[in-house]
Amino acid sequence: MLNHNLKEENIKENITKEMDSIKVPEGLKVELWAKVKPIPRKRKITSKVLPYIAAIACLAIFVPLVLSILPFGSTPSDDLSGQTFRLAHPYMPLEGGPIKYDSIMTIEFKGGNGFTSNRYGDGKYELHDDLLVLQFENENEFLEIKLTLHESDEDFSKYSASISDANFEMKDQDEISHFKNFYLLLNQDRRVEFIIE
Repeated sequence: MLNHNLKEENIKENITKEMDSIKVPEGLKVELWAKVKPIPRKRKITSKVLPYIAAIACLAIFVPLVLSILPFGSTPSDDLSGQTFRLAHPYMPLEGGPIKYDSIMTIEFKGGNGFTSNRYGDGKYELHDDLLVLQFENENEFLEIKLTLHESDEDFSKYSASISDANFEMKDQDEISHFKNFYLLLNQDRRVEFIIE
């Protein structure tokens, strides 16, 4: 920086000597001085900083690209959203013959982890890998059913599930129950088919 200033001073002195030696009108001298002003130099990026700038630029490009590829935006429960299934359990008729399916209820899965069932009203659901949790609730009762899901072997069914756990709570036993009979039907390990509607 000091060398740069010294060079500018030397140039200025030489130009002043030359200008004084030439007989030029005063107004023209001022105009020439305005044009001869030193041009500010651009700073060079040092070679030590350049690799860091390149690394930051690469990160700025590749991190958003990688994050857009990863499935952060979608939740597992989006897989069921918008679908309607008839939940039915298989049983063998007394007189023999092929296995029949007794309908438990029809469920329409909605966005926002909500669902509507034709028999037990609205509820909420969570899907974690292969575990589906259905929750029914009213002012007096709470019923939670945990189902272990896997793809069904049946052509007419999308999922086959087994009931892994069920929990029923009732605040006031004197009130009429809407979920108790349903809860009593839920045998652990009972198979349930999710038949496509």
